Amino acid sequence: LLSWLLVVVAHSWHIMMMGYITMVFLVGLTRPQDALPFIAQASGYTVLAVAAGLLLSAILTQIFGSEVHLKEHHRRRVPMLERRLNAYLPWFLRLIRLLILMASVGVILHVWHIVDVFKWLGSKAGQGVLTTAIDVLFLVMAAALFWLFVASLIEAKLNSERDHMPSARVQTLLSLFRNAVATALVTITAMMVLSELGVNIGPLLAGAGVLGLALGFGAQKLVQDVITGVFIQLENAINKGDMVSVGGIMGTAENLSIRSVGIRDVSGTYHIVPFSAVTVVSNYMRGFAFHKAEYSIGYSENIDAAIVQLRAAFDELMQDSEMKGKILEPIQVPGVTELGASSVNIRVLIKTTPGDQWAVGRAYNRLVKIYFDQSGIEIPFPQSTIHFAADEPNPLIEAKNKQ
Repeated sequence: LLSWLLVVVAHSWHIMMMGYITMVFLVGLTRPQDALPFIAQASGYTVLAVAAGLLLSAILTQIFGSEVHLKEHHRRRVPMLERRLNAYLPWFLRLIRLLILMASVGVILHVWHIVDVFKWLGSKAGQGVLTTAIDVLFLVMAAALFWLFVASLIEAKLNSERDHMPSARVQTLLSLFRNAVATALVTITAMMVLSELGVNIGPLLAGAGVLGLALGFGAQKLVQDVITGVFIQLENAINKGDMVSVGGIMGTAENLSIRSVGIRDVSGTYHIVPFSAVTVVSNYMRGFAFHKAEYSIGYSENIDAAIVQLRAAFDELMQDSEMKGKILEPIQVPGVTELGASSVNIRVLIKTTPGDQWAVGRAYNRLVKIYFDQSGIEIPFPQSTIHFAADEPNPLIEAKNKQ
């Protein structure tokens, strides 16, 4: 505490001394008959005011100057609360110091008879200024505390450390609600502060309405983005973490706002798709999914034997504890779906938990190849048969005869 006071005095003593000498000089010129007792009394009150201000500021610095450290339980439940408190406290401390400085300056001006501060505070103008300042200060602090409460409450709901992890839909709606509260809180607080300062906000609101109408006509895409985004959320079409296909982009929905969705595709590229560009939303994370595939065998192979091997591969897949938990029902083999140019195609359906159809499909494809190889079942590849006209020489036969 003492070291902090010494640092403050060391940095500002010359300013204080210059001001004091100036005041003594002016008093000596304006009231020479009682200059000495007046200067002595005013100097004493000045020293007391400065000392009291520095002491009070130092005490508050000791109390609020250090970082806040919450208990481990609260840190796990609301990870960002400690960071927010440590961000707000320096601003709170600066505000308190400013008020102390203003009070000290007011006392000094009063004791040197420069301004009758107490008389001014008792006047209608002084009371109006003081009331307005208190109201504005109260509004700003109330808004900051309300935001701290709402943001911490939402964060506690979203925190994965809690016993009951919220669903993806709840996470998405809470994130959107947090953004909406922040926007509304800043707007309302700014309007109320302007109103307290004597600004007529009626024309501002009317102007905002006209501006909103102009933006509605001039930024129709933006309005369409917002309206479509609202309906997408109401219909629970996309949630954070879902595997989706939107606007021709397929990937994981990493970020969702009221006007766009951020998608990370399998190559790692991050896409931002505005909702106005969305006509169809394909969500692969709803209820269940299917690994649907068609396995080709040669025309010379036995279809029933191939189906037996497909089922055997599925039986071995079910022995995998990791894959078994992702499979919801036994395999379905609808049968032959196509007699292709060089293959007979057999369709297979495996019902899985949403989002796991690709992992199950990769594991099953591996086993199908192994079982087909063990059974000698041919998996054909595209082949072409070349026919030569009867009246034209066959270059292959001629080359063979030359050998």
